[in-house]
Amino acid sequence: MLQHRTRFLPILLLLVGAGLPACASEDVAPSGDFSPRSYSDDFGAAQDSSGKFDEIVSCGEDSCEADLCGFHCVEGEGCHQACAAEDQRADTFVRAEVMGYDWVTLDSRAYTYAPFDFSVRENLLFYGCQLKPSEDGASLEIMYAEMNSLDPFAPDNGVEFRMILEDFDGAGSYRARGMYSMSGEQQRLEDFFVSPEACEVNVTRGENGVLSASYECLLPHTQEFREVHMVGNFACGANGMSRPTIVERTDASDSVAP
Repeated sequence: MLQHRTRFLPILLLLVGAGLPACASEDVAPSGDFSPRSYSDDFGAAQDSSGKFDEIVSCGEDSCEADLCGFHCVEGEGCHQACAAEDQRADTFVRAEVMGYDWVTLDSRAYTYAPFDFSVRENLLFYGCQLKPSEDGASLEIMYAEMNSLDPFAPDNGVEFRMILEDFDGAGSYRARGMYSMSGEQQRLEDFFVSPEACEVNVTRGENGVLSASYECLLPHTQEFREVHMVGNFACGANGMSRPTIVERTDASDSVAP
């Protein structure tokens, strides 16, 4: 099974040898590019809708069970609500290889996807995709957040990675905002890595409507001359883009593909 969370001592010489800069640029983005996400609101919204998945709802120009209502994104046409032909929430995942100041592999597939028990309030993982349509164009937020408390600044919270693709309309290439924090305590102290347009993202759309992407980010620290280099991939099921997926952080039994 993939060792989904393995850390090593940061060895900046390896980055230099790989042709990557060993220190961050002086042009460090302000932390205001990413306001703290309210995972308690995400938890409450998921809990409120948990008993309504089999209700028939209006979804764009169609009607379907609530858990099949999602988004259909076509390059050049934008994203609109539409019913998915099948449940694709289990197809959603986020994976990241972190190098530089921190060395860790993150993969949401290392934890079992299953209907969530909302009596559980600790040892949670929020991950996946959230599409936010607007008159000015949609944005797609990708996230991976290890939460031992729903308070984003709780000291015992684990890593948090977020990426926002503006003007999102489906398959294509994007420059995205990125943020990586090693703990809730570091978030509180604004001791994390963040930058606008620091991530290069390439998105493709499968025949079944699942959006798949690869990405690369180089994120400078908010205060000091250090950075993290991130590469990875993610996938968003058509009906898995309304809110983050929540799972309890217990190991999955099956091996995880890269």
